[in-house]
Amino acid sequence: MPKTAIGARYDKFGDIDVLTEKGFSKIKHIYRHKVKKKGYRILTRKGFVECTEDHSLVVNGKEVRPSDLKIGDEINLVPFKAESKVVMSSDLGWLFGIFIAEGTSGAYHYEKGVKYSWRIVNQDKKILQRAQEIIQNHLGLETAIIDIRKSSATYGLVPKGNGKLLVDYFRFLCYRGDEKTVPRAILNADIVAKKAFVDGMLDGDGNTDKNGLTALDQIHKSVLAGIIAILEQFGIEYSLQIRNDKRNVCRVRLIRDRTDSRIKQSNVIKKIEVFAINGYVYDLETKNHHFCGGLGNILLHNTDSLFIKNTTQEQIHKVIDDTKLEQGVDLEVDKEYRYVVLSNRKKNYLGVTKEGKVDVKGLTGKKSHTPPFIRNLFYELLDVLSKVQTAADFENAKKQISEKITACAIKVKEKKIPISELAFNVMISKSISEYDKTIPQHIRAAKLLEQTREIKRGDIISYVKTINKPGVKPVEMARPDEIDSAKYMEFMESTLDQITSSMDLDFDTMVGKPKQTGLDQFFWS
Repeated sequence: MPKTAIGARYDKFGDIDVLTEKGFSKIKHIYRHKVKKKGYRILTRKGFVECTEDHSLVVNGKEVRPSDLKIGDEINLVPFKAESKVVMSSDLGWLFGIFIAEGTSGAYHYEKGVKYSWRIVNQDKKILQRAQEIIQNHLGLETAIIDIRKSSATYGLVPKGNGKLLVDYFRFLCYRGDEKTVPRAILNADIVAKKAFVDGMLDGDGNTDKNGLTALDQIHKSVLAGIIAILEQFGIEYSLQIRNDKRNVCRVRLIRDRTDSRIKQSNVIKKIEVFAINGYVYDLETKNHHFCGGLGNILLHNTDSLFIKNTTQEQIHKVIDDTKLEQGVDLEVDKEYRYVVLSNRKKNYLGVTKEGKVDVKGLTGKKSHTPPFIRNLFYELLDVLSKVQTAADFENAKKQISEKITACAIKVKEKKIPISELAFNVMISKSISEYDKTIPQHIRAAKLLEQTREIKRGDIISYVKTINKPGVKPVEMARPDEIDSAKYMEFMESTLDQITSSMDLDFDTMVGKPKQTGLDQFFWS
């Protein structure tokens, strides 16, 4: 976003299109908001996006908040392939690739003037000699190779003279602002030049492991987006990864054998991370409010909410019109609730529509891996809430919910919940032998089952949490006296928190640990 944008909305960005599920669409507005909230990193084999907790993904035509997603869910990726419209020298294609991988270019202003800095570094002197020859033949500029192995264990290719021409040339083609990007000329170039570009990137940032697998590491997401478009055009399979040691670095691993049975679906979530955002975030507005973002063109939608109490249709239309006029933000009526309860402890809410459907922010209680006894309790609580019509009904519902949670907690503590009702059911997404670092709990349980039967990818493992190592056991091997009641109480609390926190009910108090709570905040239609 241009540095001149200081307000909430920016309009003077020119004629720019953005990819949607219906092709390219004009950007109507760009919004910037300063927030302090949760962010979500969502990763599939071919897609990666970072978004706020309020910024929904579009899945099968419906908006889904990131907090409602789990590993194994499918999300929408919009296919896009780069085109070949321009004939370009393969030498220049390679040069752009090695520069983006290993080069820097910039102008630095200080009191006495401007200093221009341009260089490409590499441990292989022959790579720099090739770049030097291409620059001489195609750009007519002189460069020199310097030995900087004492300070950085590499050689450097630098301009002869002040380097302004090289700086201007590469800043214009290979940067957008201060971020590197794949040159537009490369994205539109012929296949030969594109292949040379990828070869240049691999000569710089590429690495090959002991198994012969090739990968590219890159900090600039716009560069990776361009590389992905090229790989899609080539029909090369790949897998995205986030480095554990460097969270801001993405890795593209090239897959040689497209028929490999271990290759996962491109749009299945394989990793979700929650992180803190304290700064500016940016949104786009298009005609249908959808746009593709992140790597792999993940389909997104903005769904931040505004609740309004006891309004007439005329008042609603006035809010919509005034917000459009004064803030440049389009609003539309999404849902109409019989009542809504807002928490004063966190940004949770629950509401009941006029038809009696309960809408709770989050709803992890509905997820398939949740133990049946917690899931059943969750639905019982929703059923209680769905019957509320008045403030008196709500107070009675609050009492019923507290009693149901207390009764269930007693059964958990006394180990009276059947083992089958305590089961976590999780699918194995790859062979057990591939889990060589962090071992999830369902894999620990699967390893115990391996002693009695074959376990393969795709199997559903049903396990319970136990007090003895390794902390889990398959359902068929567990005894009631081994159940770790404390762990189930923690999971029960975290799952039901979506309801209890919205009503300002305190879990510790309900299960026998006195603690003062705040007052309910709710409004009625």
